[in-house]
Amino acid sequence: MRYLNKLLTLFILFIVIFTGCTQVNKVDDITELSIESQADYLLFEFIKPYERKGYINALDKDGELVDKYVITDKRFGYADVFDFDNNNFYFPNSRFSGISQVMKYNSNTRKFSFINTGQEAFIDKYYKDEVSEYIATNLYTNEVSDICDIKVNKCITTNSWSIVHTVSSLDKYIINVETTHNNHMVIKKYNRDLEELDKTQLIAKTPNLYPTYTREGKLYLFLTDGDILEVDRDLNVNIHPMDFSAYSKYILEVYYRNNVKLDENSFLTSIRLNAARNERINLLVKITFEQDKPKMELIQNGDIEDILNADYQVGEVYTSSYTNDQSILTIRDINSLEVINQFFLNDTVDFVDKLQ
Repeated sequence: MRYLNKLLTLFILFIVIFTGCTQVNKVDDITELSIESQADYLLFEFIKPYERKGYINALDKDGELVDKYVITDKRFGYADVFDFDNNNFYFPNSRFSGISQVMKYNSNTRKFSFINTGQEAFIDKYYKDEVSEYIATNLYTNEVSDICDIKVNKCITTNSWSIVHTVSSLDKYIINVETTHNNHMVIKKYNRDLEELDKTQLIAKTPNLYPTYTREGKLYLFLTDGDILEVDRDLNVNIHPMDFSAYSKYILEVYYRNNVKLDENSFLTSIRLNAARNERINLLVKITFEQDKPKMELIQNGDIEDILNADYQVGEVYTSSYTNDQSILTIRDINSLEVINQFFLNDTVDFVDKLQ
């Protein structure tokens, strides 16, 4: 009996040493999750394809794990993040969650909810402005994409095998950017009743997959040849050439990745240059508009830093990179872009919330 008690004591000691004071919480319904952690950061790792669990890790300011939430609710699937209003973040994660809803996270209340879209197809894009909310469905659900105003439950259908790249608004008009099966780009203009008013086509111009940027009533698209395309409410198009020759003279493709707005006149983006002989060059750059022309400033050159999101209340930008089988969360000041902190983690990071 004494021997069994000693084994039990050693087992408990082992658990304490290797788990510390971390509390692990299992969550079956993400909408019922209540986060009461005293940590400094929440790190989301969404459920990836063919996996059954996602995680929310609560870390202190030194990167130490305080609380861990294991999410088995399949609606917590991977998605791009969209930020249209203070404290609310939107995740159209249908491709991986299998639902036709948009997940919404409120960083003030730390609560999750879901927006019903009224559609049965998977949702690829979500957009919100002061008038309404819009979504675009996934092409591969039924070989066409729908663009819908989900407040009035009205949809229009794109051409067969055209991929909706962007749904946005400029002034009182809805702007839709599509790429066709032969890689041409079509920009369409609609009124608020989703009636097509005008369109323009650009031959052999292909936008990158990641989000666009808007400023002063203009929409900016990032092209695979490196140029930045500007379009206004009247579908006037202006192309800004970007010079990457300082990094390579044999660039084959420019892959603009995610971006975050820094202020009314600039944004941060990560770029991968695909050059000859399978050379890949990774850049983290700040792009500022001076006299309506984009100017590029190099912030980091080396390992790719995937931009996750920004927290405008605390003035921080979050990026993720990988080295030696570890993920690195880099925290930068949103004004100076200097590194404030770095956490070396065993888990991947898809989204960060700085707790107040």
